Amino acid sequence: MWTLMGQGEVMAYAEPKPVPEKDLDKLNADLEETDKATRVEAALALRIAGASYSEIADVLGYASVSSARLAVERSLASTITEETREEKRRLIARRIERLTRAVWGKATDENHPEHLAAVRTALSLVDRYAKLVGADAPTEVTVYTPTVSEMERWIAEQASKMLSGLPEDVVIEGEVQG
Repeated sequence: MWTLMGQGEVMAYAEPKPVPEKDLDKLNADLEETDKATRVEAALALRIAGASYSEIADVLGYASVSSARLAVERSLASTITEETREEKRRLIARRIERLTRAVWGKATDENHPEHLAAVRTALSLVDRYAKLVGADAPTEVTVYTPTVSEMERWIAEQASKMLSGLPEDVVIEGEVQG
């Protein structure tokens, strides 16, 4: 299904070239650094084109499916820096602002026939923008861990409540196991 044509080009309608099982280890061990880089680029190109990790491993001669997956994931991780992340956030923020401006007139005109749909769209865009730029107030979560004495007191209170409705002559036997 996948065959490499040349410099990162992928043909999606060809059958994979079979690599004999006995040659896989040799193929992986003998690769030069430039060959490894080219193979990683090809693996990424195949994945972007829709190839499965199994297909990538077959076509490019990776020793296993997990090796092919790891190569693709490392390649993707190396291309994203904090700078590119911020640049993408700014670009997305500008797109959201532009879309919001496009629906704002309808959303604020109560007489417009598409008013309610525009309000929903605008609200969704404003919500997404607030999340993107961190404008939403953080959610406060309080975690409380009771002490041993507080737990013992609570257990005693619960036991007292449960036993308060029983007649006095009832004997409850039990043993505590730790």
